[in-house]
Amino acid sequence: MQRLLCFFCVLLTVLLLVSSCAGGKTAPVELLSDFCASYGEMPAGQVYHSGAAEWEEGYLSPALADGLFLEDNGENAFSLCRAYAIFLSSSFEGGEIAFLSCAGREDAVRVAEMCTARLARIKQTKPDAAILQDACVLRHGNTVVLLLLPDNIRAKEICKRLL
Repeated sequence: MQRLLCFFCVLLTVLLLVSSCAGGKTAPVELLSDFCASYGEMPAGQVYHSGAAEWEEGYLSPALADGLFLEDNGENAFSLCRAYAIFLSSSFEGGEIAFLSCAGREDAVRVAEMCTARLARIKQTKPDAAILQDACVLRHGNTVVLLLLPDNIRAKEICKRLL
């Protein structure tokens, strides 16, 4: 338990440092930090964000981005995100949340479709998983949120307040 608490303290510190450079309340890393503070205890996992350099913790490699978001038609709209913050738990049951910021509305619509396709693929492989209940994709302006958490209803309410 202490290890988990220590992990989240370090995580929040890193997120706050990165978000202070990003400016604006709409920075995905700041939204993720605020979300984690509101949601409560998150499972062990890893945060990936657009501010991380290739050699830093939190860097999302192109291979991992393809593994997460590559669509059946071979396209990957993830490149349309100008900034992102993604939490992936270390186990499927812990879930994930992604805040994805796009340059414009059309890009956000396309990224939301990409996230919806990701949820559909997960539902095909694990149709009875409890975590999929109420999992969803939200779009507010140029920001897209992918919610796949143990309590998606509460997560959705928190996101609506943040956005």
